[in-house]
Amino acid sequence: MSQLSGKTLPEYDPHNPKFCNLIRFHMHHFWAKSKHPELMLNENNIVFLTRDEHAIVEFGSENQKESIGWNTFVKIFNQ
Repeated sequence: MSQLSGKTLPEYDPHNPKFCNLIRFHMHHFWAKSKHPELMLNENNIVFLTRDEHAIVEFGSENQKESIGWNTFVKIFNQ
């Protein structure tokens, strides 16, 4: 489930070849993988989001991020 909204994410299905491509849309890294590759698999650097939430976090405006509660979530998550 999304750690931001609590919405359900797709169920794990190891027999579905589309699953691996789908799940990457639901994983957000707080620290950029390109700048900090050592943190790529660190559970404290990963948060699960819906695909729409992830798109807003990555590409949305500050108003959009605020509207989904992202800024507040980050403050609480990093305490």
